[in-house]
Amino acid sequence: MERKTSLDMFGILSLTGVAVLLGVNQVAIKLGNGGFQPVFMAGIRSLGALLVLLLWMRLRGVEFRIRPGTVPSGILLGVLFAIEFSCIFFALDLTTVARTSILFYTMPVWLSFAGHFLLGGE
Repeated sequence: MERKTSLDMFGILSLTGVAVLLGVNQVAIKLGNGGFQPVFMAGIRSLGALLVLLLWMRLRGVEFRIRPGTVPSGILLGVLFAIEFSCIFFALDLTTVARTSILFYTMPVWLSFAGHFLLGGE
């Protein structure tokens, strides 16, 4: 693979496109929260994502299987993701998209700081 030292036009357009999609996503959540409860909206979006993922797996011929010993970890991660997803929907119901975006996208920074001070050797 060719090493690149700067962004080309494809990279710039891809990053801009993803940023626009993420911004539009949060605006759509904010607008949808006006008519539906946040947890209901999150559940419907997750169900839609599951259907799209299963369709993609079927088209690509990817087998769906659960490996032994992974169920407890999968359930724990699913519950944690559901809590985070619900919190985002509740945040967008209670405040503006701009404030929620700032909190959401600075979360990795705060977790890094917390990891540095709270976890030994980090």
